[in-house]
Amino acid sequence: MLMSKGIKSKKHIAKITASSICSLLIFLCSLLISSCPNPLINDFVEPKKITFETNGGSHVSTQTIFKGQPISRPKDPTRSGYNFEGWYRDNGTFAAGWDFGAVPSGDMTLYACWSQVLSIGITLSGLDQPGKVIFSIPYNAPLPEKEITVTNTGDKPTGDLTIELSGNNPDKFAITPATINSLELPGNTDIFKITPNDNINIGVFSAICKVFNTDNGVIATFTITFSVGVIDNAAITMTSPVTYALPADTMTGGASNFSIGAVTWSPSDNPFLPGKQYTATVTLTASTNYMFTELSSATINGNIAAVLNNTETTVMLSYTFAATAAQGQFNTVGAIEAYLSAPHSGNSITNPVPLQISLNLGNMATSGSNWQELLNAIEDSGKFVELDLSGCSMTGTSFNPDNSIPAPNGKDKIISITLPNTATTITSSVSLTNPTFDNFDNLNSVSGANIDIIGEIAFTGCSNLAEVSFPSATYIGMYTFSDCTSMTEVSFPSAAIINHNAFRECTNLIEVNFPLANIIYENAFNGCTSLTEVTFPEVTSMESSAFRDCTGLVTANFPLSTNVGISAFSGCTNLVEVNFPVVTLIRTQAFLDCTSLTSVSFPMAESIADNAFRSCTNLTEVYSPLVESIGNYAFQFCASLTEVNFPAVTSIPISAFSYCTSLISANFPLVESIDDRAFFSCSALKEVTLGTIAEENFITTSGLPGDLRDVYFDTGGGAGTYTRIPPGTNWTKE
Repeated sequence: MLMSKGIKSKKHIAKITASSICSLLIFLCSLLISSCPNPLINDFVEPKKITFETNGGSHVSTQTIFKGQPISRPKDPTRSGYNFEGWYRDNGTFAAGWDFGAVPSGDMTLYACWSQVLSIGITLSGLDQPGKVIFSIPYNAPLPEKEITVTNTGDKPTGDLTIELSGNNPDKFAITPATINSLELPGNTDIFKITPNDNINIGVFSAICKVFNTDNGVIATFTITFSVGVIDNAAITMTSPVTYALPADTMTGGASNFSIGAVTWSPSDNPFLPGKQYTATVTLTASTNYMFTELSSATINGNIAAVLNNTETTVMLSYTFAATAAQGQFNTVGAIEAYLSAPHSGNSITNPVPLQISLNLGNMATSGSNWQELLNAIEDSGKFVELDLSGCSMTGTSFNPDNSIPAPNGKDKIISITLPNTATTITSSVSLTNPTFDNFDNLNSVSGANIDIIGEIAFTGCSNLAEVSFPSATYIGMYTFSDCTSMTEVSFPSAAIINHNAFRECTNLIEVNFPLANIIYENAFNGCTSLTEVTFPEVTSMESSAFRDCTGLVTANFPLSTNVGISAFSGCTNLVEVNFPVVTLIRTQAFLDCTSLTSVSFPMAESIADNAFRSCTNLTEVYSPLVESIGNYAFQFCASLTEVNFPAVTSIPISAFSYCTSLISANFPLVESIDDRAFFSCSALKEVTLGTIAEENFITTSGLPGDLRDVYFDTGGGAGTYTRIPPGTNWTKE
């Protein structure tokens, strides 16, 4: 009978149902047993725990089976170097194997049985190189022999071993003996010898030696090479051409198999001249019983040389060197000495000798290093120089000109210096009287393409330093450029930190560019009297005295700074415009004596600390609607201030507005206390708005003119706005 599509027969459904019910019962039994250890249930299903001990093999999970149920055979475990032999009830003796068709009577542990995998292995000792035996003798010399030791390094006997030759020239060598009896135990050894045959002519011969047995095939193999009277390579060294150095006339190298003649140079300049290529040629002569028949490789200073006119007993080698350094480019101190001794420029600071140098400066702080020898050469010449060290290498990555070298030391003759491209740091100094670049008295320019960190007190007091370029520098250390009075502009496009006193007293510094700097530490630009404008787009924090006494500063722009540090702009007598749109804290004396400020706006400021705007004598307007606290003397002597509006301030402290002689209006609707002399000598004041003040918090010496305190308390005026018509002393509440 046909069934509709998608409908199964009742019989099939019954089978599925029975199977499902059985599985469900087993699951429920397991669940009941594990969650509710009821003795009646245990008696009914008889659970049994089967544990598998793998004896060092891979893990096999424990099984739980029930009444009448056999153990399921798990996947065979694995163990490196062993074969799995089955599961046993007894461990160690392995006499009782387990039948997985049987049903266990109770909990049980089965144990894995293993058999070790044995391998054949040998090692050969006596080879000249890994996988090679090499003979090399003069022609007609006594024939040598090589003794090779065979050692059983496997787990079982090697079987009888056969040694056999094949390859290009197996007939040129003899093996004795050609067979070795089986090495039965690990560590057992035996030997065989390799001997070249008699009457071998000059040449190079080779063969392949195989050690094998008939059951396992080749166990080991190596090559044999025999050179008879053959010179197949020649390696020569000599002094390379250097500008203004004398040509070398000898070479070194070789062994007892050839000798080296005199060197000739083309062109034959003496000394070597700048910017020219020179070719060295030399003749080699083979020693007795040697020939250049097989010469295939020849080098001069590690470079492949041309092989010319090979007569087998003599051969010529030739190599053309790279051009010598152009004038002013040098790779040895000797060449620099020779160049500086020649008559040319360098006799004055305004006409220095350019030196483009490519040598290893070594450990710069070590006596005898190329750096110190270079300084000696400069000092001895008496010439002023411009050093380009960009192509130089050195020990480490920190440039350390060594401030311990006593003067005179050549440093005062260096007008400009370009640091090595390998340098990433300029070493710090620990003393303001002995900076890293001490004695560089005439240094005018310094640069370093890859300098990341400029250490503390590096260029302190370099009064002639006018130009610096460190485009990759992210860190500027303490006092790094302090008292560099000739610098007019600096740009550090990568610097994130401007450290303490970094540019202090750089009195001619006009322009600074720090697009990524995020913090300026104390005194960083203190005393930079020629600065007129500063913009730091990423600075978020400024520490004390950062721009103190920058008397030429007119504009300061800090769009992200959240604070103005203590005395940050104190004494900036020409400061007219400040932009701090997100600043929340104006610290003590931040703008003290900024006598040219006329208007300030700090829309997000919450606190103005002591003396913050003291003696800003031309300040007429302050906009800080969110300020909640004002410090002592905050606006003292602001004689041009006409109006103050602080709607959130609750306390007016000591002398906060004393001597604000032009102050007309003061709005403090939430004020709760007025301290001593808060408005002393504010004789023009004619409108005051006050909050609710307890009598003990309205200090009688507050300085408010006339009878305002009496009106506030005696007539019950309280919070509100009070007015008067100066110079009258009577106040009325609106």
